[in-house]
Amino acid sequence: MFSKFRGELLSYKLSVITGGKMVDFAGWSMPVLYSDQSIIQSHLHTRDKCSVFDVSHMMQTKIHGKDRVKYMESLVVSDIEGEKILYWRWR
Repeated sequence: MFSKFRGELLSYKLSVITGGKMVDFAGWSMPVLYSDQSIIQSHLHTRDKCSVFDVSHMMQTKIHGKDRVKYMESLVVSDIEGEKILYWRWR
């Protein structure tokens, strides 16, 4: 059962569609296993090919100051200044 404060990752729908077993982890609905792979198969797939880990639940921050956009653009490859609504960037 999920907690009443459950959050959904950006990849939630994809995880469910692809057979992800979702569990409540610190208030987030997280996939822990996929129906088509065992834990070992999943590990080997990641080592041999690639896997994606959604980190959107790991950090929330507010940056203040007159040079905040310039600072953020020095950290990431995205066009922060070109975004119309900055606080929705990763939602």
